[in-house]
Amino acid sequence: SQRKGLDDAIKWFLDDARISGQIGKKVSAAINRIGNLLHEIRFSDLPPECSLSSFSVGELDVVDDTQTILSFLEQYSYIIKVKKDGRDKNSPAYRPVFQVNGLIAKKWELSIHRRGVLPLNRKEILAIFKADDDIDFEQNKKARLEKYNTPFKADDEDLNVNGTLTLF
Repeated sequence: SQRKGLDDAIKWFLDDARISGQIGKKVSAAINRIGNLLHEIRFSDLPPECSLSSFSVGELDVVDDTQTILSFLEQYSYIIKVKKDGRDKNSPAYRPVFQVNGLIAKKWELSIHRRGVLPLNRKEILAIFKADDDIDFEQNKKARLEKYNTPFKADDEDLNVNGTLTLF
């Protein structure tokens, strides 16, 4: 009954309590993309952190539309700005750090504890916060996941008559 109650609360938070209008669609798409990306990385072959649920954005990488959506995500508690601000290694550049709200983290099987931060680059930020283009997001996600997943590529000689990969 507790699990069902938590699932109902997540559904209410994401569906019923959502922001109305065009900005609401962009905010909803952005939080789903963030959750999806963090989920895929967390369960990749070689994740950078064991409990990834936070991300950072470069202050200079956030354009006006992105800043608006990021502000709505924070104001409506989809994400929580972490008090400790991050900085790039070997650079004085400021990188705000955000964590997915613990209530909705369960939807993507994310940890409620912060054990690492995923730094997003400019292309990834634009792909996440553009509500119109899922293709761009998927391409950027695939490029990011190549770092964390073993490449299983088959040579022609490894394929059997049916065109499937043989193990031995």
